[in-house]
Amino acid sequence: MIFSLLLLISCAHTPTIGPEAVGDAEDALTLALREATRVTACMAYLEEILDIQDEREANNVVMSKFTERYNTRRISLDDHKAAFGEWHTKESALYTDVTALYNTAYALKCFE
Repeated sequence: MIFSLLLLISCAHTPTIGPEAVGDAEDALTLALREATRVTACMAYLEEILDIQDEREANNVVMSKFTERYNTRRISLDDHKAAFGEWHTKESALYTDVTALYNTAYALKCFE
């Protein structure tokens, strides 16, 4: 009972907040949460984009080495064509994946 009385007395000195202020605060909180969620999603998309771009770069380095070997006649044309086919298949898949991520990130306005 004493605790209830103390709580009542402490609340008596708290200014009353009108419904419009509560509504504005809820709107501001909703917007802040929405923005925080968007930023978190953007960070995840950007990290994934960077990972895929790193993978594409590594794939290109491997293909460059095959081309260099072919140009110096250390591998046959057939070996180079086989390597190119593997490179192209992987590059096409990575390109498709990263393009979808970029499209989503642009839609979320991650680059603004």
